[in-house]
Amino acid sequence: MAVSVSATLKLVSAVGFKEVETAGYFDHSPKEFRKMLDGDVLSASSAHIRLDLFNNSLNEVIDAAKDIGHDYVVIPYLKVEQRGTGIDVYKKLAEKCNVWGEACKKAGLNLA
Repeated sequence: MAVSVSATLKLVSAVGFKEVETAGYFDHSPKEFRKMLDGDVLSASSAHIRLDLFNNSLNEVIDAAKDIGHDYVVIPYLKVEQRGTGIDVYKKLAEKCNVWGEACKKAGLNLA
């Protein structure tokens, strides 16, 4: 992907895959990325989204997901520095996930 997004997607399609899960758009706008997917008859129903993007730009996350056609936006993991110590970190994260999940739901998306 780092060398050529379009060539990689073509290869993925050529070996028979019909669906991919994204983890970034490799310096392409969501609309550009969607065009490449469409050209190779691929869909991307889910995307791994970094926690900081939910914290800092939820509306952009939602807009990008809708542009590409994602059904699911996934928080894939917490970095060590995001885990903190004690249960309070996770309680606060759960509260945020509830807010983000409601916003996603209103937009027709699922938060995982």
